[in-house]
Amino acid sequence: LAGALDTLTHIQGTRPEGLGGSRDAGPAVAGPRPPYVIEAVRGGYAVQRLRPYGPYGPYEGRNVGSYSILLYSTTYYTLFALIRYA
Repeated sequence: LAGALDTLTHIQGTRPEGLGGSRDAGPAVAGPRPPYVIEAVRGGYAVQRLRPYGPYGPYEGRNVGSYSILLYSTTYYTLFALIRYA
């Protein structure tokens, strides 16, 4: 029984406040934030993270825009014809 009581008091004595301070202490306790953190919070970084294709949409961001695919296909077939009929 004594061992069980020691374990219980040890668990109760381990307080998370001793490790990193109180969670609701406010920004004055933690010190000022760096400028890039302030800008990221202001710009809404959580919204940006939910857009997998970036600001250009699913195709233009990966160099497969409306003209890029046309240029790629004509270059590919031109090279294929040059090699085939050389």
